[in-house]
Amino acid sequence: MLIQFVIIIAIFLSIAIGYWKKINVGLIAIAFAYLIGAGVLKVAPKDLIDMWPTQLFFTILAVSLFYNFAITNGTLTYLAQLVLYKTQSYSQGIYLILYFLAMGIAAAGAGFFTTMVICCPLAVSLCKQSRKSILLTTQVVNLGAAGGANFMTSGSGLVFQGLFKELGWGKEALSFGLSIFLFTILYPLLFLLLAYAINKFFYRQTNQPAWVIEKPAALTHKQKQTLGLMGMMMALILVLPNLSLLFPGIDTLTAVTRMADIGLICIVLSVLAFLLNLSDQKRVFSQLPWNTLIMLSGMGMLIKLATQFGLIETVANGMRQTLPPQLLPLAFAFVAGILSLFSSTLSVVAPTLFPVATAISQAHPHIQAHVLFVAIVAGALSTNISPFSAGGSLIQASIPEQEERDSVFKQQLMYGMPLTFAIALLAVLIYSLMVGGG
Repeated sequence: MLIQFVIIIAIFLSIAIGYWKKINVGLIAIAFAYLIGAGVLKVAPKDLIDMWPTQLFFTILAVSLFYNFAITNGTLTYLAQLVLYKTQSYSQGIYLILYFLAMGIAAAGAGFFTTMVICCPLAVSLCKQSRKSILLTTQVVNLGAAGGANFMTSGSGLVFQGLFKELGWGKEALSFGLSIFLFTILYPLLFLLLAYAINKFFYRQTNQPAWVIEKPAALTHKQKQTLGLMGMMMALILVLPNLSLLFPGIDTLTAVTRMADIGLICIVLSVLAFLLNLSDQKRVFSQLPWNTLIMLSGMGMLIKLATQFGLIETVANGMRQTLPPQLLPLAFAFVAGILSLFSSTLSVVAPTLFPVATAISQAHPHIQAHVLFVAIVAGALSTNISPFSAGGSLIQASIPEQEERDSVFKQQLMYGMPLTFAIALLAVLIYSLMVGGG
């Protein structure tokens, strides 16, 4: 029991020291895993190194490398500008348009951070032209990017798929990922309704077009080729498995589906993209998310050490015995939201809480695992508008004037974070009652 307490302290110290000293949390977690594992528990260093999540690391690295072509050669930026140009006359739909724009770009493979970098400055610029709230507009982008990134072949979705497989949910991974994606793109519609009502109340006199966007130049040949490769990847990963289910008697189709590994496919397509010279190699490699990869893998080592010595089962049993089953999804969402205020959903919250949810579900099959996973992700994403978290800090970075940044900073803490957190908790409670999560 004492060693479990020590590991819990190590997890929270990793987060606290990383936040305080601006050091990658993953590096601190690796140090704690080594000191506790080898120094106290006498785990062989080789066995500690084997705890590095190799498959997850490789998959994220490979997919990020492939999508960096679309980022660096301007394909995704072009798509964003084209959508805004086509919809600029719909002044009353600005929040809905920005939401689906961010969601689409993130789901197409840009992931959360890249989508925020592309769309947040555009949203702030549109706010100044149309007299809309910067907080509401950027939070709409934040929610769209977060939900879209949960698509099974995008950044966050890939992390969740890898975690599911490591936890023994290989067969259910795709359906669990789909549940997370659908929930996290649907519940923010409650926020969108509220944003529309606030906009309608405060800006009733605004009838002019919401923004002015010049028509973007036509796609270049390289950008068209990039879109073609992206479509090919989507077909291989998403279409083929479904076709093999519809036509199980076709041996060739079944064999190709079994070979369809997203990481390896993206490596092959990346080589093809390099041969086609679709972007500069140095720029493509410079955009790789090394910070996130190290955070995720380092924390994964510490969590795996904790799992081997019974911490996850202890926490799971404590939650199950303390709370009624009906409230477990709400409790997971609440804890995830609190953790996400100062830490990463992908690198800390999901690797920490997914094993706990798995232990509870496996010990008590009537508690549906996918409901707990949905609750964790929704709770974590609902508080990332905090200026101390990923989404909130990117919102701050997209506002050029210091005075406006300070004003939005206060609004994020006083209005944005509590409101989105409350909406997420309410949505999780309704969802768990509807599907019988407990």
